[in-house]
Amino acid sequence: MAHRLKAIYIAKELPISKLKRALDFSEVSLTRETAVYRLDGTVLYAYSFGSIVLVDCPADRENEVFAKLAAAGMMLKERPLTEEYSVIEDPKARNFAVSSSCVAVRKLEQGMMKVVARVLAQSVALESYEEEFDRIEERFTELNQELERRGRIGLSSREVMRMIARNNTVVKEIVSGIGVLDKPESAWDSQLIDALHDKLSDEFELQERFQNLDSKIDFVQENYKVFLESLRSRYEAKLEWIIIILIALEIILFVYDLFPFGG
Repeated sequence: MAHRLKAIYIAKELPISKLKRALDFSEVSLTRETAVYRLDGTVLYAYSFGSIVLVDCPADRENEVFAKLAAAGMMLKERPLTEEYSVIEDPKARNFAVSSSCVAVRKLEQGMMKVVARVLAQSVALESYEEEFDRIEERFTELNQELERRGRIGLSSREVMRMIARNNTVVKEIVSGIGVLDKPESAWDSQLIDALHDKLSDEFELQERFQNLDSKIDFVQENYKVFLESLRSRYEAKLEWIIIILIALEIILFVYDLFPFGG
């Protein structure tokens, strides 16, 4: 028997407490960060960091889920990222076998589907951040070229501070929100599920992708330092000109007092 999973990164965050009011699914389990619901053979896993995973869900029900979440006032992405995977129950399998498209298990034990869904949800969320940092890197490349060509950048201090704040928010979301570095609770209770989680994490390269993002974050932070230094130099230059102008005005007024016009 095969189960089809579809992970969708639909929002920056999902308020788990509001999901129950938005959906007419039956609640299976609920924590502050994760919810599991079931309706007529479809299982929905929802994660506070913005991903949902639908198991054995027909297209019309998927559209219905989106419509109900939007009607509940949740800020959904216009073009959500998706990733699909399968879990196959195969009596001939040796415990489990993981590939790029599916995992085959001899017996679908309790907790296995939850681990697969979680890794898939983390993967699609990471993909969104990877795309975001690709855009940030492209923007910084343009700014660096502008800095090299003109000796300054066309950004205000407010814009740079906004970019720094977004960068810090993304770091927090990746580390604490998605929890790439953490194992699920069920992995601590079962060696089989622990091994499955590790194998799936390797297959989806969660650690490597996180480290790559971490390197990009370092690159971004180094660029912030350069741009802030550029802004500081620009600000100091303005202050110098203001001081020069004030001194010049003071001299003019002094001269005017000594030699008043029309006197």
